[in-house]
This record gives sequence, C-alpha cells and structure tokens, in this order.
Amino acid sequence: MRDQLRHLRKVAERPNVVLQVIPFSAGAHAGTGVPFILLRFPDNAGNIVYLEDLTTASYVDDPGHLANYELVFRHLLAAALSPSESANLLDTVAREL
Repeated sequence: MRDQLRHLRKVAERPNVVLQVIPFSAGAHAGTGVPFILLRFPDNAGNIVYLEDLTTASYVDDPGHLANYELVFRHLLAAALSPSESANLLDTVAREL
C-alpha cells in the first residue's frame, strides 16, 4: 500500500492531473457507493458520465442525468481536501505504514 500511495503522489505532480482526497473524517458523502467518471470536454460540448460494474459499462449523456452527476461531483469537490492537502495526507499515510 505504501508503494501505491507513493505512486499516486508522483502521478499527482503531473501538470494534467489533479488529485484530491476525501478524508474519512468528512464522513458519508454524495458519491459513497456510486463510482462514476465524469468526462468533460472543451466548452461543455458533449460531456458524458461513464459507469462501469462487474459485467457492463455504459455512457450517460441524458442532460437530466448528467446534471445530477455534475451536482454530485461538485459536492465531492467541496468535501475533498485541496490538492496540496491531499498530497500531504498521502505522504503522511505512506510514512505511517
């Protein structure tokens, strides 16, 4: 696990990556148990949500559904630590392992 955390830390240093962690202390949040990937494109043209489970995958582009996922994503960002705080947390946890 230490190596995984260190790898995440290195990936977070890339200019095209923003890594933010929601700490356990934040409690339950809007994304608990609902994994999704929000694919954003320039000028919000054709944004979609990618969903994947054990046997299937799907893309959601219905505007009403997409709006719900975007709302959840905003809530996740609000609950998450900043990128620098997240990096510090990864470093701390990796040292403690």
